[in-house]
Amino acid sequence: MRPHYIDRFGLRNFQSLRASSRHYPDAYVGHLGSQTVVSHLVIPTGLLPKAFPWQDDVMLDRAGTLGKPGAAYETGRLTREQFWKLLASIPPSRHVGTRIRQKRGGRIIAIGEKDYATFVFGTPSADAVVTLARRDAEWRPSGVNVPEYIAANPRFTLDARETYGTGLSTVYALDGNRYVPGNDRAHLGGDVWTTDVALEVMDREPWSGLFLTFGGIDKVAHMLGEEDGRGLESVPSAYRLADVARIADEQLGRILDALKRHNLLERTLIVVTGDHGESLFED
Repeated sequence: MRPHYIDRFGLRNFQSLRASSRHYPDAYVGHLGSQTVVSHLVIPTGLLPKAFPWQDDVMLDRAGTLGKPGAAYETGRLTREQFWKLLASIPPSRHVGTRIRQKRGGRIIAIGEKDYATFVFGTPSADAVVTLARRDAEWRPSGVNVPEYIAANPRFTLDARETYGTGLSTVYALDGNRYVPGNDRAHLGGDVWTTDVALEVMDREPWSGLFLTFGGIDKVAHMLGEEDGRGLESVPSAYRLADVARIADEQLGRILDALKRHNLLERTLIVVTGDHGESLFED
């Protein structure tokens, strides 16, 4: 996600929120590497990566917390249990979720279609983490303390088979409706799925903090390389970067509308950030 997408794609809800908010056009997290599995932990802890158990997409487990001392791990492929073991080294008081709950009461819930991003964004301070896990030909709700009204609702089960033309064309192919809505109106995926889960939670839970991570822009931008143009036009994907950017904008609008319905909009601090960005070394 890049800030100029808001104007490039005419994202009206992002534009409206930006116009009524504090806006930091030159803001950056200030660390290398700019990776999801790093940035998603900077945001909820306020710590620099040097304080983390990992600093990039690959880590050395020098202490042997996960197994053999000095073993190497790809951080994006760690399980939730492994993340939690590593994050035990960070005091719970450092987690923004803990601070919100202590000050406001209520539940802290992390929601998103990308599993490792949602686990790291929520941290062990979250009361619940709701994401997706693949079981054969389906994506089903998974995570930590997933509410039964989500886990048992067939609406939140998604097709995992369709590739939308990307199956043989890219190593970062679409895997069903995990990151995109798809064509089944009763089982829309991607950022629509994340928003639908969030709206259910907002209607049913005494929440005080929702950490939502939308994965569609990240997935399609990586897949097609469209940051500054058409990207891989040889990939016959039904979804392009402009499409998923507008989908994310629509979902932001739905969240804002729900806050208005609950009379919470003026009482809610809304923070919008990209999980990671990039620099093309342009002047």
